[in-house]
Amino acid sequence: MIGHRIPLVDGKIDRWPELPGDYVGPVKGYSGDVEAMFFLLPIARDVGVEPSARSVHHITFPPHRYTEFPDGSVQVRESIASKGAAGVTIWHGYLDEHHEWRTLPS
Repeated sequence: MIGHRIPLVDGKIDRWPELPGDYVGPVKGYSGDVEAMFFLLPIARDVGVEPSARSVHHITFPPHRYTEFPDGSVQVRESIASKGAAGVTIWHGYLDEHHEWRTLPS
């Protein structure tokens, strides 16, 4: 899935992710002293997903690392694992260059 990076306005979040694969950040000031990125999972609007998959999720840097590219995309390493309400992983994968979300096989 190809997502979309939402631009920051004056270093702050002006608009939150609305579509699957949308992401915003990295930005400071929302998760203590570390940078964070907020996103909607690629599965956020799929039929039958756990309700928590529809919410905005976030990761922090560290422990993740990111690289920004000239096209405005961000690559995130290590893998992103999002857990649902019961603590079970609901999505696991990567955000790669060119805004591409890559799901790891289960």
